[in-house]
Amino acid sequence: MATVLVAADGKWVRDQVRTALAASDTTVLEVTRGQDVRDAVADYGPDLVILDMQIANMGGGAVA
Repeated sequence: MATVLVAADGKWVRDQVRTALAASDTTVLEVTRGQDVRDAVADYGPDLVILDMQIANMGGGAVA
C-alpha cells in the first residue's frame, strides 16, 4: 500500500487527487498549509508528496 501526502489549501484540489487515487490501494493524507508538510513527512513517511504551487504564503516551491 502506498501513502500519498497532498498539500493544498483548496479543498477541490485535495478532493480531485483523492478521487484520482480512489480505485488504487493508496492512503491519501492531507495538509492545508505548506508549513505542515515537513512534520507530516516526518510523522508518516509518505511515498509521494503532491504540492500545490499556490498554498497561501508558502507554496510548493518554498516547501520543496
